[in-house]
Amino acid sequence: MFKTKVIETTVYKLSDLLDEIQILVHSTFDRSYWVVGEIASISEAKNGHLYLELAEKQDDNLQAKVRANLWANSKKRLLSEFEFATSQSLKKGMKVLLNVVVDFHPIFGLSLTILDIDASFSLGEIERQKQLTLNRLEQEGLLDFNQQHVLPPVIQNIAIISSATAAGFQDFMKQLKDNDMGYTFNTVLFQATMQGEKAASSIVQAFNLAELNSQKFDILVLIRGGGSSLDLSCFDEFDLAVRIAQSVFPVFTGIGHERDFSIADRVAHTHLKTPTAVAEYILSVNWSFEQKITTLNTSIIQFAKNRIYENHKNLHSISRDLSYAVHEKMNRSAQLLQNKNHLYQKVVNNKLKRAGFDLEKFTLIFQHDLKRKLFSVFQKLEINSKKLTKLSKIQFQNTKYLLKIKQQIIQKRSSDALQTNSHELNQLEQILHLADPRQILKRGFSITRYNGKIIRQLKDLEDNALICTEIDGGKIESIIIKKNNNEQKTDL
Repeated sequence: MFKTKVIETTVYKLSDLLDEIQILVHSTFDRSYWVVGEIASISEAKNGHLYLELAEKQDDNLQAKVRANLWANSKKRLLSEFEFATSQSLKKGMKVLLNVVVDFHPIFGLSLTILDIDASFSLGEIERQKQLTLNRLEQEGLLDFNQQHVLPPVIQNIAIISSATAAGFQDFMKQLKDNDMGYTFNTVLFQATMQGEKAASSIVQAFNLAELNSQKFDILVLIRGGGSSLDLSCFDEFDLAVRIAQSVFPVFTGIGHERDFSIADRVAHTHLKTPTAVAEYILSVNWSFEQKITTLNTSIIQFAKNRIYENHKNLHSISRDLSYAVHEKMNRSAQLLQNKNHLYQKVVNNKLKRAGFDLEKFTLIFQHDLKRKLFSVFQKLEINSKKLTKLSKIQFQNTKYLLKIKQQIIQKRSSDALQTNSHELNQLEQILHLADPRQILKRGFSITRYNGKIIRQLKDLEDNALICTEIDGGKIESIIIKKNNNEQKTDL
């Protein structure tokens, strides 16, 4: 048989016991307390009350947990003050310092009622977490990693991560489309959630899609604008910062709030305050490249003109000098030949005279042998005369032959010099051909003229004006039917 236990103490009803606990709690904890805790969960009821679960962890181990309530009558004031000071809203995972009173209810149990929130503590905690994240990125070599990308001289293909309905995205596109320089861009939007708890993971997914895309982008633009500044904390998350730093594209950020500087801005290649500022920067990069090309084209043309002029002068001078040298050489050679011929004739005449004198002298002395010796002498004289004449002719022919060889050498050198200068002129003509604006048109640019002048602003045109657009391969003539300044504002 079962024995009935005898209860000697007073037996309480559950409600009576819990009422006494309630009295004990209220009497013991009869003032407010400042409590530090991490928001484990947060939810808002239909009646406007905000319910939180506070937790304390050590090495990821739960040490304590309690419910906390922020009643509707004080919620609006406390949250407004907190959001104004920190630019963030209360959310899961945030560490907060709360002024609370301890409460106990027989049905709902132990809870804390929130009287005040120390925004300065949360702000300091936010900054501490940001600094820890920055230190970790620096230790892993990612803080300036994306800035190592070298921007192309012209930005045309742009990947955009944003929300299609965001005002910042609309401002960015309008600024690019309505530029005064007539630049065109190829843009692809990869949509992402730009605020809230899922924003960071959504943006990371958009990065993955952009890099898997078959198109080669020049830059990737991450923009957000026109919304509240309370939901910018996602741009301070470590995983998103790592994804931006390791992107294969140079990343531009335009988060859209002047007083906010996020970790995403720090690790990006180029940080600008607003989406409009990002668009203006891209336009300035392209305009700078256009100015460099224009200046280089002018410099090449001027250099080529100067070089052609100098070579023309040098060629004319060389031709004149060569002609003068050839004539001088021929004149000197002819004079030398004439002098030698005259000298040979004089030598022959002198020898003949001396021979005649000797003949007369020997005639007187050897009159008896005159006929025989005279015959012999005349024979010798005739032989010597023929030899001298033949020697003179041979010498003349040799001199004439040498002159002809030297003349051929001079003419060949003149021809080689002319060919060298002609080759240099052909190279300069090729450089001028490459600098021709028609070659630049083959790269996808176009030039629009009105009355022969390049159009740079819409105000330079009139209705019914005939314009000529020059592209690679030809020209297109068009009539302006209507001008549209595109100044309407977007509703977003």
